[in-house]
Amino acid sequence: MMGWYYAKELAKTAEVKLAGPEFAGAKSDFALRPGAPLQPVLDRLGSWPDFYVEFYSKPGYHPADLPALKIPKAWYIYDTHLHLDEL
Repeated sequence: MMGWYYAKELAKTAEVKLAGPEFAGAKSDFALRPGAPLQPVLDRLGSWPDFYVEFYSKPGYHPADLPALKIPKAWYIYDTHLHLDEL
């Protein structure tokens, strides 16, 4: 949920496309289940993103093909006190 708020703020200065699960009123441009590959989303975009950022996702929830994608990536983790050992 917090990632949705971060993305909303980023959208004030950049073009932002959201891919991920939808919940509690937070909508995605591309609804994906946790762990689903990202390449089909990239194919639908019609252009290659400059950057990929993932907001707080548990291990195993990342897109399955994320390591192979040739784009800069970042994983922004907050609330580490909740699952520090897992993260």
